[in-house]
Amino acid sequence: MFTSDLEIARFEGAAVRTVSGIRGQVKKAAKEEIGNEPKKKGGQLREGIARCTFEDKILMSDIVFLRAWTQVEVPRFYNPLNTALQPRDQTWQGMKTVAELRREHNLPAPVNKDSLYKPIERKARKFNPLVIPKSLQAALPFASKPKDIPSRGRPLLENRRAVVMEPH
Repeated sequence: MFTSDLEIARFEGAAVRTVSGIRGQVKKAAKEEIGNEPKKKGGQLREGIARCTFEDKILMSDIVFLRAWTQVEVPRFYNPLNTALQPRDQTWQGMKTVAELRREHNLPAPVNKDSLYKPIERKARKFNPLVIPKSLQAALPFASKPKDIPSRGRPLLENRRAVVMEPH
């Protein structure tokens, strides 16, 4: 997204958004430890990696957009009126604006349905469970080993069995 840390510093606090609609904010340039090759290993330090915070958890497949605007200087244009199209005693009047025409004809401003505010509807996202390999679990101390037992795919036989108390 960025080419240098200086560019990131310029966009600190800018709003970012993912394709799925999750909003976020650019925080600052990432340090050497986060995603960059450390200088100790002889690799070149990569610039342009930024830290961002988001409202919700984002996926690796999400694309993050930064809507950036730049200032453009618009040249002033001067077009003198060369010809006298009307007599000198009348004052020249330019073309009416759209707002003036609407007021004269009592027309309301058009409403674009896409521009109206509507509540954000997000579907619940399902994230895959964290899988720790058995070899890594064996090397972990007891306090760090996963304690929760995964739920069964099928219910137990006791839960599925129907008990009939009456003879008919």
